[in-house]
Amino acid sequence: MKDQTKLVRFFGASCAVACMSAATVYVVLKALYRSDISPLMTQVPVALAAGLVAGLVYCFVMRRLLPAAGGRNSQELSRGLMWFNWSVLGIFALLLPVEAQYSNFVVGLVLAAGCARLIGAIYTVFGASLSNRRRFAGNFVMLAVTTMMVISVVKSSLALSLGLVGALSIVRFRTAVKEPEELAFLFFTIAIGLGFGAARFDYTLIGFWTVSLGYIAFRRLTPAQKMDNAYLLSFWGSGDTNAGDFEAFMQKELGEYELTRFERSGESLHVSLLAELESVAVCAGFGERFKAQFPDMDMNIVQTRGLS
Repeated sequence: MKDQTKLVRFFGASCAVACMSAATVYVVLKALYRSDISPLMTQVPVALAAGLVAGLVYCFVMRRLLPAAGGRNSQELSRGLMWFNWSVLGIFALLLPVEAQYSNFVVGLVLAAGCARLIGAIYTVFGASLSNRRRFAGNFVMLAVTTMMVISVVKSSLALSLGLVGALSIVRFRTAVKEPEELAFLFFTIAIGLGFGAARFDYTLIGFWTVSLGYIAFRRLTPAQKMDNAYLLSFWGSGDTNAGDFEAFMQKELGEYELTRFERSGESLHVSLLAELESVAVCAGFGERFKAQFPDMDMNIVQTRGLS
């Protein structure tokens, strides 16, 4: 309970800081662009107050929406949003008296990390992949930041750009991406890194929120069947097994499941299913009942979330 209260307060502070930072930096940059900083004495306090109000509204709305995702999912989204909110502080680098390329690099680096962490939270909560989404999403921050750094270095040099193409041509990925959704989120993360590396902060943020909110809305309207604790069940044995009895047993024991393989050859039968099982004890109990019902068949169970 104490940790939950601390998380709520930290989240509220991040919402307020993000909105106040954005409002303040906007006012200051606008004054610098006009080469007239005399109104800042009155505009900055107004911007801070407006940002604080916007932050409180932002926090209130999120506090009402996030619990709908469920306990653990709500915490994951809260942490992702906090990363993004605190990353907004990086835009103060635009006010530093340094060359634009250095300030843009700092802003891009921080915002790329914040956006990538939020992308990971969205993928973990709303994704439909059967692999370990949380572990896969843990790579997004590194991928976005690395892409941003590469683009920042090569964008001003044709020779470096050509060298990058040559270097990437020898890279080979040994780990296969098993599902299209994983590939889509990898491209999304890379696009975020490309945008911030090219210092197109406005377009990148607009695209980021458009794609993110569009994906969440799509998943809400057309929810995919998700198995957060999916197991691959394989059965093999006598081909004399009655398929109707087998199906009836699975419906009774598993409820919802996905058939991935059915093969009957000669005197043997092979069947593979994807189903959700809660614990090792449940798996053991299911195995005992299966052997009692079908003594001529064998089985094994593998947790698919560990396969990635």
